[in-house]
Amino acid sequence: MTEIYHIDGQGNDAGVVYCEMQAIENEGGSIAYLELRRLLYPGGKCGYASETGGLMADIRTLTLDRIKKYHTDYYRPDNACLIVTGMVNPGDVFESLATIEAKLPSMPAPPPPRTWFANEVPAPTPGGGDVRVEFASDEEDTGTVMLGWRGGQWRDFDEVLSLCVLHSYLGESEVSALHIEFVEGGDDEEGVCGSASFGLGEYGHVFQYCSFDAVKADGIDSIKGRLLALLAKVCEQGIDMQRMGSVIRRFHTRHLNSLEDSAHDTLPYYLIMAFLFGQDEHDCEGKLKSVFNAEKLLSHTSEYWTMLIKRTLLDTPVACVRAFPSTRKGDELAEAEEGRLALRVEALGEQGLASLAAKLDQANEANNAPIPPSIVSSFKVPDVKNVPFIPIVTATYPSPLPSSPEFDEGAALREKLDQGGGVGAADGLPFYIQFDHVPSDFCEVT
Repeated sequence: MTEIYHIDGQGNDAGVVYCEMQAIENEGGSIAYLELRRLLYPGGKCGYASETGGLMADIRTLTLDRIKKYHTDYYRPDNACLIVTGMVNPGDVFESLATIEAKLPSMPAPPPPRTWFANEVPAPTPGGGDVRVEFASDEEDTGTVMLGWRGGQWRDFDEVLSLCVLHSYLGESEVSALHIEFVEGGDDEEGVCGSASFGLGEYGHVFQYCSFDAVKADGIDSIKGRLLALLAKVCEQGIDMQRMGSVIRRFHTRHLNSLEDSAHDTLPYYLIMAFLFGQDEHDCEGKLKSVFNAEKLLSHTSEYWTMLIKRTLLDTPVACVRAFPSTRKGDELAEAEEGRLALRVEALGEQGLASLAAKLDQANEANNAPIPPSIVSSFKVPDVKNVPFIPIVTATYPSPLPSSPEFDEGAALREKLDQGGGVGAADGLPFYIQFDHVPSDFCEVT
């Protein structure tokens, strides 16, 4: 009960999930993003338009029985994807899994359809839609603007990759059109926002969005028109193919580097998407091949990229959410919250509050109970000898003395460096240089 939602002995709402959503639900960015998805996926039944963490008003209606039923329906082995990372023996993993599976009860009927597949994806709001919302703020000087466009299928890997690269070209750096126009200010106009960027929402169906943060309040209404005009101008002038080539190579290098630096994060991200939205076992391979072979995009022409902008951004209906700051909104929310809690405390009375406090104490006592030593001791302690270390060979300049143990270890590397470009001349430099050689596709200077 403490992990999701409960009422404490003072009548206040609490719980880990509830507090997490309480911290972000009324922020301008959260409000704008939720409203944008509601425009892109209208009707109230499509999971893509839902707040995945839950809205506070809905969380407050949850009961323990309802939560247990949800976990029973969906948190089950035949509806799970297990990802194991690290230097492990697959045979050992499967052996351990077999032991666990043998202890599991037989599964009842197949799990219910995943909620995002339970209803058909609706058509977007006619004309895209344009809404004005308010969010609580201590000052009324800056707001948020978000624009969105519905796209195609997640399984269209090549186009999804092209869109990701296009977003980098249009808005990733200080020399991008988006930054120059809106942050720095273009055509003799002042900058209108603190940051602007494109992004891609990847579900079974993808959508593009463009987010503007810290937008001057008097410039919020102009963002949509200025962005569409900017995109039309980019198409008219054509793509700087030299810069696009740099963007593509940087995108490719960054993703290859992520396989070395954080493979435990990079690969599961794509594996989970394939598990959720893929239709067969080939989708995962197709997604990985597209992302890690981005250099193939170097063959595309300026016309390819401008046509992509026209088809997916200019000729596709655009949804727009304009989020304005409001001090009045903050006062209204605080007043409503105070009144709601006062009514609850009155309805519960001293006896009801005492009962809730007792239940919470019991739950906390159970949560904080020590783990039985028998459970801890049942885990096998791995042998540290089986931990594989990354082999590192080091060469230093000035070179160590021949009698030093480090001399023999780095001698071959020093010889190779000397042959490669006379690095041995570094022996005469007045500072220390260290080369560390590891199996890698990259080099790093620090």
